[in-house]
Amino acid sequence: MTTAIYRLKSIARPLRFVSLVDDDVVGHSDGPGVVMEWFAKFREVGLATFQAVRGGQITNDYIAFDSRTRSLVRSDSPSLFLVKKSPRAPDFNFIGIQGTDLVWALTSWDENTPIQLQIKNENSTEQLWIFEETTE
Repeated sequence: MTTAIYRLKSIARPLRFVSLVDDDVVGHSDGPGVVMEWFAKFREVGLATFQAVRGGQITNDYIAFDSRTRSLVRSDSPSLFLVKKSPRAPDFNFIGIQGTDLVWALTSWDENTPIQLQIKNENSTEQLWIFEETTE
């Protein structure tokens, strides 16, 4: 994977993307004012940070993991996330939370609902994400 601007799309919910809505990191479909593009910067093999992109400009808003609430949050500081190919579907990736056994898992069909985290289970398809590169 290369450092670029991506949309993070859930396989389990094909119309839901990791989005920034009112300073919350949630699952959302396309809509005005919703940030759904992320500058993924790959630091080392398998480690990346995700920075929000608004109007084609990279912002200082990052996705971070809040260990207290075990949720994804907006932050001014970057968090490193593990990005790995799925062993069952090598065309897809899953995103792990460094230092835990949690992975980004599932977005709801409902708009603006938090992204659920789950314990890593390599047999689960719920942990699969498409990195959809933005072509603008």
